[in-house]
Amino acid sequence: MFAAMTKYYGGDKVVVVGEPAGDNLIFWANGGADMMLPNSGITVRIWTSYNDWKDGCHDWKVCFTYDLFDSVGVGSIEPDVTAPLRFRDFVDGEDTALKKIQEIEYKKIES
Repeated sequence: MFAAMTKYYGGDKVVVVGEPAGDNLIFWANGGADMMLPNSGITVRIWTSYNDWKDGCHDWKVCFTYDLFDSVGVGSIEPDVTAPLRFRDFVDGEDTALKKIQEIEYKKIES
């Protein structure tokens, strides 16, 4: 949600750096009710609110209430600059994404 809103409101000023998101921009979450599974007796939660950060969510019948007032259709939050996090970098305390951002900023200063 944060990445989608930042990209939407920041427009061309925003550069997404990192790895592809681990989830979709369209999903069910929030709200819901508990349901007990009949054989195990385990209680699970059924999510009942639709979220659409790809195209925006404006259908009051299914969308999460908050999204009706502040939903944005960002299209995609795929990285503009790929910066994969490697285990070795993590162990060494290196921030791969921050290094890429510094490279981008340095190139802007040079030109």
